[in-house]
Amino acid sequence: MALLPEPSPDIDTAQAGDIELLDINEQDIDSVLSTLSSKTARTLLVAITEEPGTPSALATRLDVSLQTVSYHVDALEGADLIRVAGTRYSEKGREMKIYAPCENPVVLVFGAD
Repeated sequence: MALLPEPSPDIDTAQAGDIELLDINEQDIDSVLSTLSSKTARTLLVAITEEPGTPSALATRLDVSLQTVSYHVDALEGADLIRVAGTRYSEKGREMKIYAPCENPVVLVFGAD
C-alpha cells in the first residue's frame, strides 16, 4: 500500500454483459424509475458512464456537493445502475470507492405484453 494517493486504475466502462430488459409493469422497476426521476441522478449516471470516478472526483467534475453525489450514488447503486469497480486511497489515506456503470446495459420496455 502506497502512502500517497494512487492514480485511478484503468476501469473498463464497456458494458459487456447481457442486456437487462426491465418491463415497466414489473414491481422491481420502482427503484429504477424513482432514482432516474432526478435530473441530478441522470447527470451523474451519464458522468459515471463516460468516466468512472470516486464521489469526490464526480462532485468536482459536476460542480455539486459531495453530499448530493453520495446520496445519488447510493440510489443509483441500490437500483443496480452503477457498481463499485475498484478503490483508491485519498491523500489522507482513506479508501475511496470508484463507481462505474453496471456490466449489464439496462433497457426499459414500455407497453410490452
